[in-house]
Amino acid sequence: SNSYLRFDRPKSMLAAMTFGNCGYSLPAAIGAKVAAPERPVVSYAGEGAWGMSCQEILTCVREKIPVTACVFNNGQWGAEKKNQVLWFGDRYVGTNLEHPDNGFAGIAESMCAKGIRI
Repeated sequence: SNSYLRFDRPKSMLAAMTFGNCGYSLPAAIGAKVAAPERPVVSYAGEGAWGMSCQEILTCVREKIPVTACVFNNGQWGAEKKNQVLWFGDRYVGTNLEHPDNGFAGIAESMCAKGIRI
């Protein structure tokens, strides 16, 4: 999705790109919002990467940092699965995720943040 986003101002996109840093999006968004509080900030990640840093919602609540996090249920550890595609001939081990009720909004609400399931 990084390839499809367009911005009018420089320094508007923070992305792990090819480094495959799982859990990068939310902490990077928090830092961006602290650095430029007047600018809107949106974090987006799959549920695997978001799960690695979702505890940072507590930081946002405690410090009153208004960040929006969009969590996409793509059913996989995307960065790890890409590595398996590239280097292991499409042999997938431990990269598929299943969340029967997709309770990510509830996780946010349990930390006193607003959670919305779309």
